[in-house]
Amino acid sequence: MDKNESVQFFLRFLLEKHERFKSELNNLLKVLVEENKDSKKKNAESCLIAAQTLRNNISNLDTPGWLNESIQSLDHYVVNFNSSGANHALLKILLRVYSQINSYQWQFNDEQKILAFDFDSIYEQCKKESRIDELFENIISLLQKIIDSGEIDSIRVQLMLERIIGTLKKHNSASYFSLHSMWDFLMHAMKNILWEQLEAIPAIGPTIKGLHKTLEETEIQLVDLHNHMRDKMKEKFSSDFYFLNKNPLNLLDDEKK
Repeated sequence: MDKNESVQFFLRFLLEKHERFKSELNNLLKVLVEENKDSKKKNAESCLIAAQTLRNNISNLDTPGWLNESIQSLDHYVVNFNSSGANHALLKILLRVYSQINSYQWQFNDEQKILAFDFDSIYEQCKKESRIDELFENIISLLQKIIDSGEIDSIRVQLMLERIIGTLKKHNSASYFSLHSMWDFLMHAMKNILWEQLEAIPAIGPTIKGLHKTLEETEIQLVDLHNHMRDKMKEKFSSDFYFLNKNPLNLLDDEKK
């Protein structure tokens, strides 16, 4: 991937997070006019996570006012949703910034600065110094061991495991953003589909325990990779690049909340 493709990949990544926030916002607006407070809080929390994920991938300088205002109002509502007037106050703010959220066009004055450094070589160097490739291979091995155990009765679960393995096998050549997309996909599948199914099978208990441990180690390594890359860039260029100045692994957090 050349430098321009890396920039375009990031912009697509950012637009995807923006679309996720807009989707969660629309879901929230639908329930805010209803009576179910628990549903309102749940949707507000999802919307807040989406907004924070979007902000965590851009610098303070590049953060639009509507995003900060949305986060502040959502955070206040989640804490005070039972308070009198909380619903009205949130709705008033969200409706005021709604058109800005939907019409906003992302533009970065420092795009030439992005093109001026070799992002991919820094990523490759830092990844090589980590245990990420080793741990991804371990995850693949453990998932394959689960399939080979013969204990999986569900075709749906087996197909999902095979799909995950096929995706993870591309980790050696994956770009920075592709790697995190793989991780997002894996964690989403484990939480929403696989853990409940796999943990109910006693015969593969030790393998599942090993998988839990390996996933925890991998997540730590991914955080360390991001921090190492950020430090390398600061050291080399003495500046803060806007799509690394905050931890992009916050998008993973939303899979765990």
